Amino acid sequence: MKRSRLQSDPDLDASKLGSSLGGTDPALDDTVADVDVDEALTGADADALEDEDPRHVAYDEDDPGFDPEAGRGSIANKTSISGAVLNESGLFILGAIAALAGLTSVIFAVFMQSRPYIIAAIVIAPPAFIWFILRWRKWLGRAPYLYRLLSSLGEREDAEDVLEQHVQKKEAKIRNKIAKLEAQQATAREG
Repeated sequence: MKRSRLQSDPDLDASKLGSSLGGTDPALDDTVADVDVDEALTGADADALEDEDPRHVAYDEDDPGFDPEAGRGSIANKTSISGAVLNESGLFILGAIAALAGLTSVIFAVFMQSRPYIIAAIVIAPPAFIWFILRWRKWLGRAPYLYRLLSSLGEREDAEDVLEQHVQKKEAKIRNKIAKLEAQQATAREG
């Protein structure tokens, strides 16, 4: 086995290492540490560290209930899958998957052009697309798409600006409709 220079020369220290790497660079003085390589590689201080750790437990292979991580904190995942799937975003994603399944069935029916695939596409695609559109509308929650996109990306300020602009456009649209209705009523009264 070929030994490295660090293993073959036990008297090698930081100054020799610095000089062997191309001279003594003052910037490297603080970055090179004096370490006994044999001691670092064998872990001579590992026994001392293990004795100092009060949580250290001897391993017993015969004990089926042995847990080396006992007392080191909870490792359980406390999020429920049903809670993550049944919220608005989860149902939207499920709707998108259903729409993709419907689209896949339509594409497959178009290319295969056989009766069972066409019937499957007719049965699967319309409900999948309708469910996706309903989930999408529910996910938007009467807010513009750009607002939902920006808020999901963490751009709260920009999302609030988009929502404010959307509300102003809706108010202006309602004012225009009211003005048109009043103008129609005024012309109806005169005529």
